[in-house]
Amino acid sequence: MQNMKTLKYFILIIFIIVISSECKAQTFNSTINKYYKQTQQEYNKFKKKRQKEYNKFKQNYLKEFSEFKNNYLKYLDRDIRSINLMTFDDKIHIIDLPLNLRPKKGESNSKKQLKLLNWEKYNIKKLEPSIFKEISKDPKKIISLLKDLKHLNFILKKTDKPLKKTIHTPRKPKRKEVSKNNIPHGFPTHYIRISSPFGWRKHPIYGRMKFHRGIDLAANKNTPIIASANGIITYAGYNDGYGIFVKINHLNGYKTGYAHMCRTIVKNNQKVKKGEVIGYVGSSGNSTGNHLHYEVYYKDQIIDPNKTF
Repeated sequence: MQNMKTLKYFILIIFIIVISSECKAQTFNSTINKYYKQTQQEYNKFKKKRQKEYNKFKQNYLKEFSEFKNNYLKYLDRDIRSINLMTFDDKIHIIDLPLNLRPKKGESNSKKQLKLLNWEKYNIKKLEPSIFKEISKDPKKIISLLKDLKHLNFILKKTDKPLKKTIHTPRKPKRKEVSKNNIPHGFPTHYIRISSPFGWRKHPIYGRMKFHRGIDLAANKNTPIIASANGIITYAGYNDGYGIFVKINHLNGYKTGYAHMCRTIVKNNQKVKKGEVIGYVGSSGNSTGNHLHYEVYYKDQIIDPNKTF
């Protein structure tokens, strides 16, 4: 009898242990499920928030990218206009120089440069933002690119000013007007150093390889700029990225350009003599500091100004 009682107690204890274990297991599973659901909800919330931020960031990037393309195309158009301005004969009948006074073939010419600029325009139009394929690999890259795009757009907009329209009076120069003093030679300003030579270079603002059609002479602000030869002022005013700009037609196929002035003291159709002050060094337009950008053209040939010094 006693043994039977003991057995019953033993079975009851085992039953209680089994029941309590099942209860604990259910409680544990319930806790795990609850924690999993909570974690899943937080993750989905976080994912949704990040997706929203990413979409907003992507939208901003695409907007900046589209703006950059439009601004860069405008910049290339301005560059094309600047070349056309320098090659334009100003409706002046020139007197050809004797063969011994004509320059050797230039390092480049307007046709080559216009072809390069139009090819660059074609490539920019085709440009598409493919960065988003790599976003999961390197998210810092797109942040850096967005900053660069905003900076470039700021610079490109800064110089987006229309080319000043000029009225040229057609005239035929007298032969006595054209002499050796009409051939550009000598320095157009008292400079400290040559900050950027003629030819291919990495653009200091845009970071792209571009043909530098002139020479940059670093000088203090308000340093006088002089005409490098006798001629007629055929453009004096703002010229897009060139800032305050003066063009002189030397009546013999030669034309010189003076850019980034802080101010000019000459007018269109004004006659100037070699050594006469036409303006002062500045940093207007696309410029990183005070300097004179000086260009020399002979008809459609772009001449290295170093050869005229």
